[in-house]
Amino acid sequence: KEKLGIAIKLEEGYDTSLQALIVANVLEQLGVKDTEMIEALRQCVRTEIVNDNQVVVGHVESNFALEQ
Repeated sequence: KEKLGIAIKLEEGYDTSLQALIVANVLEQLGVKDTEMIEALRQCVRTEIVNDNQVVVGHVESNFALEQ
């Protein structure tokens, strides 16, 4: 069974609660076939942004491409 280690460095001030979303994106780009795990990582993060009245005003997404 394959094992994979990934290190992620976030810039200061970056919301660390989004790490699971970033890892899911990295795994997908690396071609990891475990789609259940990737989806589970995405479900760990609330991507909706709500205001004080709990109205959805935006969303967060992980949008980047790994360099080769």
